[in-house]
Amino acid sequence: MASGLEMGWSALQRENILEFVQHDFEKVTERGEYERIGSLQRPPEFLLSAISTVQSDLDLSLSHLLKDIEMIGKRQQAYRYPGVSHDKLFAAEFTHESGYDTCSKCQGPTVERKERRIIDSSNGEYQVPRIHYGNIASGNQVIKNAQKRDEISRKCKILWIEMEAAGIMNIIPCLVIRGICDHADSHKNDEWQEYAAATAAAYAKFLLSMVRARKVG
Repeated sequence: MASGLEMGWSALQRENILEFVQHDFEKVTERGEYERIGSLQRPPEFLLSAISTVQSDLDLSLSHLLKDIEMIGKRQQAYRYPGVSHDKLFAAEFTHESGYDTCSKCQGPTVERKERRIIDSSNGEYQVPRIHYGNIASGNQVIKNAQKRDEISRKCKILWIEMEAAGIMNIIPCLVIRGICDHADSHKNDEWQEYAAATAAAYAKFLLSMVRARKVG
């Protein structure tokens, strides 16, 4: 993911609004510049149509997302919102304190963030989800370096980075939906994985409810 997204938020790929690129699939030109080669196929039209429907009523979308995210957290405590205090975006030049699984000992400079909308529920605090539409970069390496993350972001003009989807995009027609679980820097850990998965699942459920029935065969 890119450096501007809060963790736990949902992000997805949409053709014509964004592009899905393989950031490690490129060649070097005679002038020493990197040139991306190849492309991945666009999502099916019926999913693009469903996205347009979701985007037309943001309040309805957020209402459904919050309901399902809270339900998941009630059933499985590990999938609850970890809390704003656990989501710190450190300056790119500040690396993680070695020997610790979390950032409890990291005292370096942080990047100023947008104000979050927090609500109280019977299941504790939750951040109002935000859906991002933007370019996705995919590759076969885990990115745990802020400088490398920012380089890929500038080069590919992307919002976030992931690993799995590029392997199936040209095999199975699909749409990529990701929950943001880390900042692709040295502070990367597993603390947000479950909650991020819950947000992506909640969005996928709502998106599929907007898909019109189609005749098969």
